[in-house]
Amino acid sequence: MIRVPSSVFRLACIVTLLVPLLGSMAYGESPGAIAEADILSLQEKLAFSGDSTVAVRMAMKDVARRGQALLKEAPEAPNRFVVLGIMFQSQKRLLGLENREENRGAIFETCRKLMDAPNEYAEARFEAEMLLSERDLAAAEATVAQREKALEDIVARYRGTLAEPRSLMIAALIATKLQAFDLEKTLFDTMRDRFAGHHDVIQWRRKHSGLGKLEVMFSGTYTRADGVSLHFPIDRMGHLCIMVFWSRETPGFELYLKQIQELQVQYPDRFDVFSFNLDELPDAGTAALRKLGLDWTAMRLPGGRKSEAFRTYARKDPAGIFVNAYGRALLSPTAEQEEKFSLLNERISDIRYLAQLQSLFIGDFLVGQEHERPTTNIQQPTSKLEAVQACFALPQLRYRLTRDEALANSGKRRRVR
Repeated sequence: MIRVPSSVFRLACIVTLLVPLLGSMAYGESPGAIAEADILSLQEKLAFSGDSTVAVRMAMKDVARRGQALLKEAPEAPNRFVVLGIMFQSQKRLLGLENREENRGAIFETCRKLMDAPNEYAEARFEAEMLLSERDLAAAEATVAQREKALEDIVARYRGTLAEPRSLMIAALIATKLQAFDLEKTLFDTMRDRFAGHHDVIQWRRKHSGLGKLEVMFSGTYTRADGVSLHFPIDRMGHLCIMVFWSRETPGFELYLKQIQELQVQYPDRFDVFSFNLDELPDAGTAALRKLGLDWTAMRLPGGRKSEAFRTYARKDPAGIFVNAYGRALLSPTAEQEEKFSLLNERISDIRYLAQLQSLFIGDFLVGQEHERPTTNIQQPTSKLEAVQACFALPQLRYRLTRDEALANSGKRRRVR
């Protein structure tokens, strides 16, 4: 009989906290593949919630049985790892309902098979490897140092894969339980540096990072009321912004918006304001803004309060998120700590600094008049080259341009081309 310490069961509970993204697994009707209809049927069965524990237990056992049958018919199918991933999730649910030897043995067998999965199935493989590692460490009565080293090694193996964000979050939870504080800090720092704009990671950090402010990236593609898409942070690099989430249904929203407007008066032409209305109005709230005398850029936010952007950055409304010239923002870990912009004067960059920064981001310095042009086989007419160069200020003078002057030069360049 296989005897496994209860720590394996606890780890299964931990990894279950982060819902697996089975929908992201790639599968298709390639030759010899398991039929997509069969896989979709398994996924639907896996999602069964039921009205009793018995019903859920029977459903999860059925998923495992049907999965086994599909694998028996096509043991070398290129998409067999999708089926194994679904079986793995059903076995985790079953283990949570029945912590029995039979169920533990079944899930370990599935884990063993998932270890052969390529990187496109890295998320399922990661969880499988974590469970197998915990089983072996527990059986060997590993020390804290040995567990910490094993955890570091596993995370390193998933760097650059789809599972890296999950590996960092789960490893951080385990490091906390091990009181491996240096490793915990390293994992949090890695999340900040490598996944500053990853919405799932940001939400996780807000929940587990304590009371300190979190540095994150405001990211995502959002559509303006006029239908133009903006990609953050890339489309606003070098510019300061305030992202305002608001709803007409929230008492006091007008006062809050007026406070943002007062900041614009206090710091003229220093930052742009992007409005994210939560009511999913046909005009994205444009009419309401104009009624209040606000010329902000209205953005559409499908889903409103249920949208990923709101749940990641705001979590309550009205809320304003100040985003610096590098696309970064500081978030409070809890929704109760509302941004008051009391230290905004310390976070607003100098206009001349921003002008120089914008020049670097868009590459103005590459075509300055004082730079020698590289020799190419196809020579551009001198008159044309000089006409283009005349639209650019010398690098050492670029910081003196006002925002309007920089925009005017940009218009000239388009006409010359």
